[in-house]
Amino acid sequence: MPTRVTSRIHFYGLAVSSSLRHRSARLLTPRKPNSPLPQWTARPSYDEDLAASVQGQLLPLRNQKYEIKKKSLDSLIQQKLLDAAAKQQGLTSEKLLIQQVDSRVPDPSDAEIEGDYLAQRERLNRPLDDTLKDQLRLSIKQAKTRQPT
Repeated sequence: MPTRVTSRIHFYGLAVSSSLRHRSARLLTPRKPNSPLPQWTARPSYDEDLAASVQGQLLPLRNQKYEIKKKSLDSLIQQKLLDAAAKQQGLTSEKLLIQQVDSRVPDPSDAEIEGDYLAQRERLNRPLDDTLKDQLRLSIKQAKTRQPT
């Protein structure tokens, strides 16, 4: 059975915890520049007071933000260049990409097709005929197309 003292300590602990939670939530809300942070003591605190202690933690986040923006900008530029090239040739971007990539990937040789067939013979469970050769040729070419150069 809790005593009066432990009940009082528990009550004050909850009150302090609730107050800290409320104040830390206010700390994270947007404020006007140079306005004081929520007060913990009689002397107001400002962002500059926190700067030294959080710089080390913020630097990786700034770098991450920069990298994300850079990748996004690079992607946007590449897409605009691709769209312009496709428009010049009277194609959609997707068709131009397929055309450009497919033209650079050589058709697989008969030896490659036969090697692929031998590697999958158990799974395919059928003889190597012209239809299967065409399917394997297409499959190998698609796999080569997806490989980075």
